[in-house]
Amino acid sequence: MPFRSAAAFVLAAILPLAAASAAEPHPEAELEIGVVGDLEIGPDGAVRTYEVTSKLAEPLTALVERKVREWMFEPIAVDGKPVIAKTRARLTLRAIPQGDDYQLRIEGVHFGEAAPSAATTLKAPTYPRNAIREGIGARVMLVARLDADGRVIEVHPYQTSLDKPIKSDFTANKWRTAFERASIAAVEDWRYDLTESIDGATAGQTVMIPIQYSLSYGRTSAPNERWRQYIPGPVSPAPWQDDSRIAQLDDIGEGETRSLSSRFRLTRDPTGTVL
Repeated sequence: MPFRSAAAFVLAAILPLAAASAAEPHPEAELEIGVVGDLEIGPDGAVRTYEVTSKLAEPLTALVERKVREWMFEPIAVDGKPVIAKTRARLTLRAIPQGDDYQLRIEGVHFGEAAPSAATTLKAPTYPRNAIREGIGARVMLVARLDADGRVIEVHPYQTSLDKPIKSDFTANKWRTAFERASIAAVEDWRYDLTESIDGATAGQTVMIPIQYSLSYGRTSAPNERWRQYIPGPVSPAPWQDDSRIAQLDDIGEGETRSLSSRFRLTRDPTGTVL
């Protein structure tokens, strides 16, 4: 299949409203789309099955599935014996202009994403009242430990960033603490459907959970509102987390939950690979 036809489907998937209105993307624009899929590897680390679960045009789905099935992983072992393992993969694809055409490449891959359980209703965080009066918003990044049933068993505030400058460090810390307490109080009762299993057994995970507070959209911002400016707060790793697994915070979208403890390791980093 010629790449150009695949790129056309990428643009249609990224800009559905523009396509519907016959609008054209800026000629120098770099466009991104997230692709989620479930995969299974065998004891030898080869991909046994992979299926895209995101709603994409069929040619793009086929292109991604063909590329992922070529990957090799480090075998995952239980008691020293390599086993079959399953996970959910999120790929970030970028379409980069190349003259009159686009080049489609992989910008990032993450494994073990957890999804809010459909069996429970997630308690929404309560926006701190004093922050509403002062017009202050925040983005709170929490690190949480989930047991094999997807229940939150421990939560730690990793970083809290405010959306406006505060002159006093003492006052800024007070606001960050207020947002953290509201977030933790809500998340402690949340439950997730886990997407990673090792030798048939669901594996508990350590995950990063972003929570965004914005007065522009009521108690929390709309899921697709990504472009807000925040003043980064201090980073405080949880005692149990592996710092080497921390992803770029800006790469975690609102409503996503990023695993920090996935056992899936590729033998070769696909970042930058052209589809």
